[in-house]
Amino acid sequence: MKSAIIQRQYRAAALVNKKLFKPEYIGKMSFYLSALDEYIKQPHQQPSIGVILCKEKKNKVAEFSFRDFSKTMGVATYKTSTVLPAAYKGVLPDVETLKKLMD
Repeated sequence: MKSAIIQRQYRAAALVNKKLFKPEYIGKMSFYLSALDEYIKQPHQQPSIGVILCKEKKNKVAEFSFRDFSKTMGVATYKTSTVLPAAYKGVLPDVETLKKLMD
């Protein structure tokens, strides 16, 4: 796993990986969420959520990995695009920024 993107506006941390989902990513995400809540979250905000984006995942492996964790996290696959939809400009990183994070 190479990168962590933290989006303060939505209080979400996202880990991006170009390969297959691994169970150990859950522990890393839990660590990042705890740090985000401790040092960045404002008193009026809800606890942070985590999204793990992977190129591939096996549903049972992901299911077993999340079973005993209490923090709000999820895993999803992704597809890349060369164009960021207008609704997401200024909210999400642009394509070039994401490419740099994933290299």
